[in-house]
Amino acid sequence: MAVAGDLFEALRGAAEAVRAGARAPLVCVVQTARMDVDCAALFTEDGEASVVWEQPDRDVHIAARGVVAEIRGERAASRFGTLARRAEVLFEDMAVVRMDRSPMEPVLLGGFAFSEATDWALGDGRLILPELTYIRRDGRAAWIRSIVVEPRSDPVQLAGDVTRELMRLSELGGGWLPPRPIGPAQPFNPADPDYPKLVQRAIEEIARGGIAKLVPARTVEMTQKVDVVQLLATLRDRYQGCATFAFRFGDSTFVGATPELLARMRNGTVETAAVAGTGPRGETFDADHALGLALLNDPKERLEHSVVYDEIRARLVAAGVAVDEPRTPEILKLPGLQHLWTRVTGTADSRSLIDLLAHLHPTPAVAGLPVGSAVRWLEDNEAFDRGWYGGPIGYISQSGDGEFRVGLRSGLLDADTVQLFAGAGIVAGSTPDRELAETELKFQALGQAIRAAAL
Repeated sequence: MAVAGDLFEALRGAAEAVRAGARAPLVCVVQTARMDVDCAALFTEDGEASVVWEQPDRDVHIAARGVVAEIRGERAASRFGTLARRAEVLFEDMAVVRMDRSPMEPVLLGGFAFSEATDWALGDGRLILPELTYIRRDGRAAWIRSIVVEPRSDPVQLAGDVTRELMRLSELGGGWLPPRPIGPAQPFNPADPDYPKLVQRAIEEIARGGIAKLVPARTVEMTQKVDVVQLLATLRDRYQGCATFAFRFGDSTFVGATPELLARMRNGTVETAAVAGTGPRGETFDADHALGLALLNDPKERLEHSVVYDEIRARLVAAGVAVDEPRTPEILKLPGLQHLWTRVTGTADSRSLIDLLAHLHPTPAVAGLPVGSAVRWLEDNEAFDRGWYGGPIGYISQSGDGEFRVGLRSGLLDADTVQLFAGAGIVAGSTPDRELAETELKFQALGQAIRAAAL
């Protein structure tokens, strides 16, 4: 990684290098930004790509547009390792110019499909270095303008253009869009005849032995044009403890608000969590408290949760992470539903965050156990392509810090249709009707906000 303090000198050096036969160099220009830029409002359907990632409870806000570099994973189990190595090379080759003292770093954003191959236009695995990124975290904010320097690039003109662009962006700000009001819950397909049959097949498979848990999913389709900017603003306000996201590549947008952390890395500390076991919310404080206690003491839900928690800890150990002492489950409360949640932390070795994804994905919460047998069963029995649903989505910075979450409470937007996804964990003691009702609850998380953001 080269760090340059002068924009013109960095651009001139990059132009000379490419003329001498080097790869087209990347120059990333960082400048302090206002703190009141609304990331949701920066989402756009123009251009090559648009990404929004917001975590209000952690004060992490990222918006990006355009693509100056992209790395893709092949249709193989090695896709995580392939992208990890390519990301390292990309970061090493870029020059970072800091126009002031901002410590912000360039980030790659993207995600992976649930399975090794998908027909989704978003691809099997994709990370992009955006042309323009706004990022706010740790009480600071910055614009990052990334440039590919070509052999015929004029460093003087390019430096002037970038400086003027950043000056214009430095004035951008003024507060956040208000959320749209959420209407009452409306059923999606509570009489679905197919999903209970799928659950029953999963129950019978578990009873035969060899598989302890399966997580079959279902979809519903809405014919709906959506104001994605308003949808993101509404999800951000409604699900403050989740990561609100939108990944648009071409004509497809994967959007949602996921509560499930897959892996976060910060200064060598790894954090993840087990989220498994679901129940409804109560209309009063006492009713809600009682439902939370019932969830904590439900044998079926505790079994489902313990299977996920134990497996996550074992996978981290296998990846070389020194895992901290075990913790007991807590209740994660979200609008409309609540989950059993247990934090898992540890200290990593030299492995990159993307390498860890290969050990953690797919978790038992979205696939089952044993994972190989569960995934094969899902591929043989589910009647749709999961695409990025249930896959890792997030970002990684130049220093290796970053976060990936599981793409849940999500939907795929194409033109005037929305496909929603939801699954339920099946273990011994599950019943088809109860699991159908759970998926209906999960559809509401995104479905209500989509109806509120209708065009």
